Amino acid sequence: MKKILLVLLLSLLLTGCGKEKEASKIDIYNEDITFTVVEKTVTNSKATFILENKSNYSITYGEYYSIEKEKDNSWYEVEPKEEVWFNMQQFEQDANKEKKIKINWKDSYGKLKKGKYRIIKKITINESNKFIAGEFVIK
Repeated sequence: MKKILLVLLLSLLLTGCGKEKEASKIDIYNEDITFTVVEKTVTNSKATFILENKSNYSITYGEYYSIEKEKDNSWYEVEPKEEVWFNMQQFEQDANKEKKIKINWKDSYGKLKKGKYRIIKKITINESNKFIAGEFVIK
């Protein structure tokens, strides 16, 4: 009986309960709004990004972000180590302007391991929600 239970337990552990993470299906907007990392600021717990609005319209965005990691040429969501809370305040950025945005994910995601990541942020332009991404590498 103990052997049967052990085999069942090992089977569940090895299969991960049958759940495999799906690759991200987020459509990234990359026409006239860019979100680029400032390379020298990247650590395993924070980075600074430049949000550049090259459009003729103002945009709005909030503090919310999520992190994805690249694996086998696909992106997968990184699970936060605990529930993440964000301020609901919205910021406006005028047309043809740029702004530095500092993101510290240590409290919500912990220190990231080596790999290629991206920060996903939602913006609103012309009353339409879009997603932008800033890619970075943890060495």
